Amino acid sequence: MKKLILSVILTIFITPNVFAGASVVDGGQYSETCRTISGVVLGSNDSGLTATNTSYCATTGTISYASYGTSGGAASATYTKTYCNSCKSGYILETRYNEQSIARDCLVTWTNCVKEQQGQQICQGLPCQGMEDWESTTNGNEMKCDVSAGRCAYQCRSGYYDRGGMIAIGSAKTCAACPTNATCAGGTAKPSCNAGYYLTSTTSLNMVTYTCPQCPSVTGSNPTVYGTSLRGSDAITDCYIPVGRSINVTEGTYTFTSKCNYSNATAILPPVEI
Repeated sequence: MKKLILSVILTIFITPNVFAGASVVDGGQYSETCRTISGVVLGSNDSGLTATNTSYCATTGTISYASYGTSGGAASATYTKTYCNSCKSGYILETRYNEQSIARDCLVTWTNCVKEQQGQQICQGLPCQGMEDWESTTNGNEMKCDVSAGRCAYQCRSGYYDRGGMIAIGSAKTCAACPTNATCAGGTAKPSCNAGYYLTSTTSLNMVTYTCPQCPSVTGSNPTVYGTSLRGSDAITDCYIPVGRSINVTEGTYTFTSKCNYSNATAILPPVEI
């Protein structure tokens, strides 16, 4: 009898918890109230959610919902989401948890069908179930199933950079939006500043913040002449005045005969006759 009870308990713990259907909850972030609309209701397809490949579904269903309120967003608009109730042979149900809808403050959980394979079996029941490639999620992150580790892997998506910090294994990264005058490839890459700018950083509580200030100008130049730099410059000393550039200062007009990189030393220009 004891062996039978133990067997039943183990079975309960290893059985994936995948429901079939969809549900909508209010995120509690805004004044709007998200509600499910019963019955068959026409509405716009919710493009904010991951697309459903209905060709993998054996049967489908549709849920309708709206965000009721007065403070902007998609208030009072009706949206629908088609989901899989069951899958064709060779496919299994995956659950997409609390995806952010276009409808303001609506979080949608729904089931989709994906190919039955090792990676999806390993991450069964996790938010990244069925994700073979990187897919966008919240707070600048993207995630996929890490087959070798059996857990979700996260990284910052394009347009964001990873601030670092003490992050638990298998947890979302602390991602920040790309700074002004830069592009960000995502992942572990630092921001790449535009030409004429250079990268700076500050660190607080083990998290880094990047900015891209403009290269300094030549003191006393009129009109003001700014240094330039190559894209991706990492230091102010990468800024320079190019060969052939002329400047007007109090002492006269000067033309640079060689590339002149930034220095924090004070430059003394000799008098010249023009």
